[in-house]
Amino acid sequence: PKARVGIFSKEMLATDLMKKQISRICGIPTNEIFGQKYDKEYVKRKMLESDVFRENRVRIINPATFSSVADIARVQMTHRFDVWFLDFIQLLEFSKAVTNSSDYNIQIGQNMRNLQSLALATKSVGIILSQVRKGIEHRRDKKPTISDIEWSGLIKQLSSYIFFSYYPG
Repeated sequence: PKARVGIFSKEMLATDLMKKQISRICGIPTNEIFGQKYDKEYVKRKMLESDVFRENRVRIINPATFSSVADIARVQMTHRFDVWFLDFIQLLEFSKAVTNSSDYNIQIGQNMRNLQSLALATKSVGIILSQVRKGIEHRRDKKPTISDIEWSGLIKQLSSYIFFSYYPG
């Protein structure tokens, strides 16, 4: 399928995310891409061989252009992505001031519900990334569990699926 993909990242600048994609697609080490030590014609040729980039089906949204669910909705309504990624939910602004953990919990829940509604309203798939709690690396069993997700109860309750990326060793 020719899915249109939107990537919303508050963790990394759009240019840095694009450089990582260039590294992956072209097989050039990331440090060479970031250091501008690569054959630009080779990269251009390889990127045009990729249907996704040649057809402009991936759009990486600059973090300076969104800070709230309303901003993501505005971009989604304009571009109508089939699939969109948000990296990560804890960095979005809230609609109200947060003074304690209870307020924070309520606002995370509101953002999750609004993102879920956006995906349903636009018939798209929203993949929302979440931070894992600190300290998992100090456990004997480092395989993440649902309870390792920040605000896991709320995220578990409002999510259709929860996936973990885990690399043993």
